[in-house]
This record gives sequence, structure tokens and C-alpha cells, in this order.
Amino acid sequence: MDNRNMTYRARMLLAKAMADPRAAQVLSRMSTERRQLFEQSVDTAYLAAQIAEVMGYKADPLELVTAALVHDAGMLAVPDEIFLKRDRLSPDEKQVIRGHVGHGLSMLRGLGFSDLVLDVAGRHHERSDGSGYPDGLESPSIPRAAKIVMVCDVYGALTSDRPQRKAFNMYEAVSMMSSMPLSMATLQAIKRCDDR
Repeated sequence: MDNRNMTYRARMLLAKAMADPRAAQVLSRMSTERRQLFEQSVDTAYLAAQIAEVMGYKADPLELVTAALVHDAGMLAVPDEIFLKRDRLSPDEKQVIRGHVGHGLSMLRGLGFSDLVLDVAGRHHERSDGSGYPDGLESPSIPRAAKIVMVCDVYGALTSDRPQRKAFNMYEAVSMMSSMPLSMATLQAIKRCDDR
């Protein structure tokens, strides 16, 4: 596969997704209120676009990339003192973070996003072994689009600086992700995306 063509198509998909007025509304809030969230959402969407190309995702690549852009919209409802906390989160603070899924679904539903976007927003923290949230779904019950965004989101989180730690490099992140209950097919696709 020609990397330049893949990169071009991924960038075009990302540009189209960002031009959606509903996505632009969410991204505008992220950019203003949570710059790090905005940047990670754009990175996640770009990687999802590349993975859609590598994996031959045919369902609706534009909807997948749009979903990746707004999947964490509910993080806008998390208070700064938790979102920016440098120390370990308490069990109560972790529950607040987990609540972002419900907040995001409510926001995105209100904006009229598609079922695919809502599936991704509601399922991107599920894990293939059932250890995720909010519903503890196992692999066969997690939509393919959510699995793709899940892996892209984890990769983005690991390769970005956080209040608690510095970013891991690509090799460290992929190595760490290999032992996580994620979609291994999607993880293999990340390894094939050179433009990171």
C-alpha cells in the first residue's frame, strides 16, 4: 500500500469529518475548554482514518472518523480538578471519569449524531475480556468501529504527555498495548501505519 496515498486519504477523511457542523461544535468546545482533549481527539481520528484504510473498513469510514473525533465529548463534563490531577485518582474520582461516557452520549444524542457515532462514544472503554465500562461487554458484543477507536484512543493516551507522566514512544506504547485486552487486529494495523 502506498503510504502517501493512505496519508492523503486519511487527511481528507479527517477534514471532511471536522467540517461536519455538529462535530465542529464539539471540537470548538474542546479547543476552548480542554486543548489536550481536542488534540488527542484529532490524533485519534487521524489514526482511525489510517486504520480504516489498512483494515479495509468499508462500513462508513467518514462516520468512523467522525465518531473518533467526538468519542470523548463527555470529558468536557469532568471537573478540571479531576481532569488535570497529577496524582493517582481516588475511587470516587475514577467514577466521575467513567461518567464521561454517559455525558458524552447525552450530548451527542442531543446533537443528532448517528447510531454508529453513539455506539463508539458509548463503547470505547469496553475491553475484549469484559473488564471495561460502562457495561462490561466482551469482544463479540463490542461494535467493530468502537474497537478501532478504542485502540486508537489508548495509543493516543499512551503517546501523549499526561499530568501524571511523560508520553511513551511508539514502540513502548505498542508493547504495553500488546498485553491489554484490546482488538489485536487493530493493534496490528497500528504497527502498519508509518505516518505517526
